[in-house]
Amino acid sequence: MIAEAVQLSGRNDPGANIPQLVSSWLSDVRNGRWVMVLDSADDQDVFYNTGGSGATAPDDGRPLADYLPQSDNGSILVTTRDGGLAFKMTGDRRNMLNIGPMAEEDAVLLLEKRLGPLAGRDAATELVRALDLIPLAISQAAGYIQRRAPRTSVEKYLAEFKTGERKRIRLLGHEAGDLRSGGGASNSVLTTWTLSFERIRSERSSAADLLSIMSFFDPQAIPEEVLKPSLQLLSCGSEDSEGGGEGEDDEFEDHEVREDEFGDEFKDDEFEDDVALLRDYSLISVGGTGAGDTFAMHALVQLATWRWLESRGLQTAFKERYVRLLRSAFSARAEDKNSWAARERLFPHVEAAVELRPESVEAGKAWARLLKDGGLHALVQGRFSSAERLLREARGAHEQIFSEDAEETLKTTSAWALVLGYVGRPVEAERVQMRTLDTIWGNFGPQHDLSLFSMSCLADLYFHQGRWEESESLGLRILEAQKGKHGADHSVTMVTTINLARTYIRQSRLEEAEQLNAMALEFYKRHPDPNHTDAVLTARIRLAHVRCLQGRLEEAREMSLEALETSKTAFGIGHPVTLKAMAVVAQVLHSMGRFGEASEIRVEVLERRKTRPGPDSHITLESMHDLAVSWAALGQHTDAADLMRTCVQHRREVLGLGHPDTASSSALLAEWGG
Repeated sequence: MIAEAVQLSGRNDPGANIPQLVSSWLSDVRNGRWVMVLDSADDQDVFYNTGGSGATAPDDGRPLADYLPQSDNGSILVTTRDGGLAFKMTGDRRNMLNIGPMAEEDAVLLLEKRLGPLAGRDAATELVRALDLIPLAISQAAGYIQRRAPRTSVEKYLAEFKTGERKRIRLLGHEAGDLRSGGGASNSVLTTWTLSFERIRSERSSAADLLSIMSFFDPQAIPEEVLKPSLQLLSCGSEDSEGGGEGEDDEFEDHEVREDEFGDEFKDDEFEDDVALLRDYSLISVGGTGAGDTFAMHALVQLATWRWLESRGLQTAFKERYVRLLRSAFSARAEDKNSWAARERLFPHVEAAVELRPESVEAGKAWARLLKDGGLHALVQGRFSSAERLLREARGAHEQIFSEDAEETLKTTSAWALVLGYVGRPVEAERVQMRTLDTIWGNFGPQHDLSLFSMSCLADLYFHQGRWEESESLGLRILEAQKGKHGADHSVTMVTTINLARTYIRQSRLEEAEQLNAMALEFYKRHPDPNHTDAVLTARIRLAHVRCLQGRLEEAREMSLEALETSKTAFGIGHPVTLKAMAVVAQVLHSMGRFGEASEIRVEVLERRKTRPGPDSHITLESMHDLAVSWAALGQHTDAADLMRTCVQHRREVLGLGHPDTASSSALLAEWGG
């Protein structure tokens, strides 16, 4: 004790107020300069007598914080995980220094300091990244490796860490037994965070609930717009529910969450208090401004939260609530075809939800529908690999929950079969689609909407296989059926009309393609609807394409540029419709002899399409072919031949030797002497 160390007078008196004696002595400038370190000051009860389980106070009842000396001859350094306590003790955020994750280089140096010279820095770098650059986690990992050396190394620890959630939890819960840390301190990152979680739960249970629901999102860009409705969902209290009964799930399943639905019931001030507390403990961070606010969490914090929920028997309940919440938010936005940006913000969380299949049947239904909606969104956005995975998982869940012949299951299967064609599995795609279509016709009849949807998927598959006559035949059957069901002047009929025009373009039936696209544009002019923006732009872009092929270049240029600007405004530069508009603009410029301008645009389109839908997509290979043609026109013959050679190789692998596009690229390469 300080009193004993400096031999304070009166310290041995039975009624001595030791904290006051020490405070007075330290405040006396005659006693020299001093530094006091309050390490791991994480419990407000210890300092402010807030009434919690950790509350302590001297005999006079004054809070311990009152005895901290305030004098110019000394300094107090406080380390704490509680930002609120830090602010309370310093009185000014300018006196606070937030210690975030380490820089990557510093993190590797910390690991090296604990372990000695590192044999492989690549593995060390990957490990500190996996540990989110958190010093305590890195030190803990080093302690584990040291204790088991030489049978354990950085590489072996990293391999174990990657094994799965259970293994990561065991590693992060390891106590290294470092005597220097003091008898009451833990060097386990899980134990440390668990103490924080318990303090938060005792201080504000709503903040603990918010943290719990946030832990199931993808750790980056967690949207506030979805979190606020979660408050109403969680209002029943986390302690009394293990996941809800079927009635609760059914009610939420049919309930569309809107940002303004509950009005004052959202209690923005309480939400902000919850967020502030979680930020004070450095468990979350904030990004964005205004309505676009997002939050982020370390992946290790999420893992620790799951472990904490599991220990309290609440992991299943919160996981199921999260799935229902996300499904409701995503499906509400899916109904608006022009809210693609909002769906884009939610899509990473939908992808992460693949690993979160709930146990209950009702929550399982929400999960299956969420994956289906996410898969369809990914398909439209050209994320074919993601779409395949989501729809495959959704299909399996639908078969288990609803049965193989249920309408929802069959629609999901048709969509999955369509994607199989986009990811280079055309034979399997046709087999699954034909079998599904036979089942649909047998159960619902050939005129049912589901039958027409499956036929549309098959027609699309034929189109991309270069089987244009078969695609046209199916398209005409679908069009006639839709005219009978909905009438010729209907939006559903117009979508089929636009798709049929696409086939006519590939067949060089330009007048028919022009008529169909013009007909569609006239319909949308008579029936304006924001939800038709993508269809309107598609029709304009294809009509511009037709005009280009007809040699009406100035008309084509004006129309394609107008469509491009509209698409940029409506969807952004990376949207598939925008990239298609850019491709047509480039084709028009090339036809006008403006090869340099065409080449620049085609380079951008190709690079963007390499990212999405991917380097081996037939859409990307189309851009590769076009760019090679532009380079050849510019006289860059070597580059053109090299690029076309790559295009031919990939088209043979993806489309097959007999595909018309493979033949076209091969013929040009041969003509160039390649």
